[in-house]
Amino acid sequence: MLSIAVVDDDVNDSDRLKNYIKKYFEENDRSNGASNECHINVFDCGNEFLKAFPSGFDIVFLDIEMPGLSGLQTARQLREINANVAIVFVTNMAQYAINGYAVNALDFIVKPVNYFDFALKLKKILGYCGKLAAKQIALRLSETESAVIDSSIVEY
Repeated sequence: MLSIAVVDDDVNDSDRLKNYIKKYFEENDRSNGASNECHINVFDCGNEFLKAFPSGFDIVFLDIEMPGLSGLQTARQLREINANVAIVFVTNMAQYAINGYAVNALDFIVKPVNYFDFALKLKKILGYCGKLAAKQIALRLSETESAVIDSSIVEY
């Protein structure tokens, strides 16, 4: 099951993304007969998200402009914890998108988000997650901690 985080201080924007994610998975469950389950957590600030991150997320939809810790600052700290998580910036300031390259953002979505564009991007993101998962082994260390190991370093 995929774990997805939406980090946005605007409740309307975070609700829209959450609903689009649910809609995408519902449509794809019906069309391919597979069970593509996901768990979605919503956070209204970067600090709250970073405190929860050790439990692990596969995809992070991250607003760039937020009070306190900005989305870019949050992404920088996130990269210190996990170099592979799929970061997707969601912003109404397209000029900030170029800054995402510094944190290896997978993609950018410009607000206001429409479902058609979102679905295309989510399909791409899920492809990335599938390729990444095939190369990794996840280990649960405790109730609140997990670790991911690159399978290419494991000797058989």
